[in-house]
Amino acid sequence: YDKIFLQGISLLSSMNCILRKHQSQIIFLLVIALVFLYSSLRTITSRQEEEANQISSLHRVGALTNNGVLRNVAEPINKSTDRAIFWHIAKTGGTTLKWYYACLGLVVANEVGISNGHDTDSSLQVWEHRSGFKYVNVDTTGLEGIERAKSLGLGQSGLADVIFTMYPHHAAEMFVTSDPSYKGRFFTMIRHPVERAASMFYYRQNAEHENEKVYVPHWKNVKFVDYLRRAGGQKNPMVLTLANKLEERTVTAQDLEIAKEILRTK
Repeated sequence: YDKIFLQGISLLSSMNCILRKHQSQIIFLLVIALVFLYSSLRTITSRQEEEANQISSLHRVGALTNNGVLRNVAEPINKSTDRAIFWHIAKTGGTTLKWYYACLGLVVANEVGISNGHDTDSSLQVWEHRSGFKYVNVDTTGLEGIERAKSLGLGQSGLADVIFTMYPHHAAEMFVTSDPSYKGRFFTMIRHPVERAASMFYYRQNAEHENEKVYVPHWKNVKFVDYLRRAGGQKNPMVLTLANKLEERTVTAQDLEIAKEILRTK
């Protein structure tokens, strides 16, 4: 045992000499090892976060990407079961289309539908406005109205020839619980973003009939270029809407890809 003990002491002494002699090299190697370990952990964490974000994104856009709820653009039109949904992007001609389709004699679902006390109706019906235009008694332009339309079964009713909405994801949910033979088919009008921003800027200066969040009279003293330089108005509203991030202002590359895919397929 004494011999083994002495050999152990000798080995420890040798290791101590080696450590002293190569101390800087050993520290360098340890630093490299720690950096590599940190980088590996960050990579694993980033992948986990990316996977979590993908799952979250898929959850957010579920209804709008569900082939069992909406038609793809490449699918043939079925006039019996397809329901036309117009995604109304502000200042892109949507208001004109509302009048246009009503003038054609089509039954429209928009904010006019709940006027004249029809917001308290307990069942769906088509009624004729004093203008002669026909409307379903729901308002699909707002979130509360969409929920009411869904509960009344607008999706499978077939009463509306054209459904207008600014909330495509929520509007798509009207078909989630519907008869699977009925599906929504989206269409829209898109305008150059600078032209759209200019139109919105000048509109909000003079929109006295709108609420205080929309009507901004002091903008009459602001130049459009200055308005843009101050980052006025919305940033990437179409991408945020298609990514179903209504309460957020930050867009990611993944949001952009989601928006492009929805535009391409739906």
